[in-house]
Amino acid sequence: MKKLEKILIKLSGETLSNDEFIFDFKKVDKIAKEIKDVYELGTKIGIVVGGGNIFRARMVENNEIGRVESDTMGMLATILNGLCLEAVFKQNGMKVRALSSVSMEGVVEKYSNKKAQTYWENGEVLVFCGGTGNPFFTTDTAAILKAVEMKVDAVLKTTQVDGIYDKDPNKFDDAIKYDSLSYTETLEKKLKIMDLTAFALAMENHMTIRVFKNEAGNLLKAVNGEEIGTIVS
Repeated sequence: MKKLEKILIKLSGETLSNDEFIFDFKKVDKIAKEIKDVYELGTKIGIVVGGGNIFRARMVENNEIGRVESDTMGMLATILNGLCLEAVFKQNGMKVRALSSVSMEGVVEKYSNKKAQTYWENGEVLVFCGGTGNPFFTTDTAAILKAVEMKVDAVLKTTQVDGIYDKDPNKFDDAIKYDSLSYTETLEKKLKIMDLTAFALAMENHMTIRVFKNEAGNLLKAVNGEEIGTIVS
């Protein structure tokens, strides 16, 4: 695989937290340093961040609040995470800008594709937050949507294992790892890489997805075209 010039990284909110605090700044700083290694190559970097360290829809088990309200809270959680990443990236010497799909004037800049492209040309890391700006859509869908809009080479998604398996390798010793998959194979095998809306959007737009372990150095390897994890194309 060739070196990637433009990437979209999907980060879960949980990668920013620990069991005690919603923000573990040692972990956030580690993420920043990993991304800086790629930034220094001149790679155009976009990041879509989730909000699961602060709020997840599954917290609402008994319809305590409605889906629209729940999803709105989730979108606001991603904005907090985006602002956190923006601040820590700046401290690590990167030019960075958080852009939100949800209007919050005076807090975070509203996303527009035209401005985002200009900022990329200026060498800024872009942190996309606020999800899609609409309820009923996950940050997986937001990640693919932004990847398509920004015309990236690939979506890079980190996980706790070293790629995509036919079943959980932490539970089954005979789990089989896939080095590569087509969109059709992924659907036929019912491999849940991301939600179906996101995956359908990726498939329709021929967006490459690489899934690999959240481990030091792996992001740089993926950007340099090394065959790590699993590629879906």
